[in-house]
Amino acid sequence: MTRPEALPAATPLTCPSAYCAPGSRRANLRVRLEQAPVTFAINHIHLKSNDPSTSAAWWATAFNFKIISDTVREGLGDRFVVCESENGIRVNISGARTGETLGPGNADVHEGLEHFGLDSRDLEADIARLEGLGAKLLDGPTDTGAARICFLRAPDDVRIELIQRVAP
Repeated sequence: MTRPEALPAATPLTCPSAYCAPGSRRANLRVRLEQAPVTFAINHIHLKSNDPSTSAAWWATAFNFKIISDTVREGLGDRFVVCESENGIRVNISGARTGETLGPGNADVHEGLEHFGLDSRDLEADIARLEGLGAKLLDGPTDTGAARICFLRAPDDVRIELIQRVAP
């Protein structure tokens, strides 16, 4: 077996000044990344939707995401909504590009990117609140010993996990 060639050095991180103002979570993350021995970090989560603006509004209501921008991308023709979670994770929500048709979503257990998890302080209250916003409880709550968890189907068949850590 031959060894693969070394990967080229990572491109330095760039960040628009308005988005990474000094002291912002994104700027602080950038400083930590530049000081860390690892050169890669998760940049964003990208969700697809037939109605990205409505979907983004749901995530903003459900999880206090901040909508950073909502545009139609030139050359691609898709509506592209950039959101940010309270802890600075970027979540992009976009529609089909010109000439594309989105396949169906799948909130069932499956291979590939299966779900993403969000912390909860009160699992039952959050389940009730999210069901009131149209989410569907799929599994749980389940006690894992270290946490109580559940899975829900959010709009566009996105599977999410809520995690309430058990106090030590």
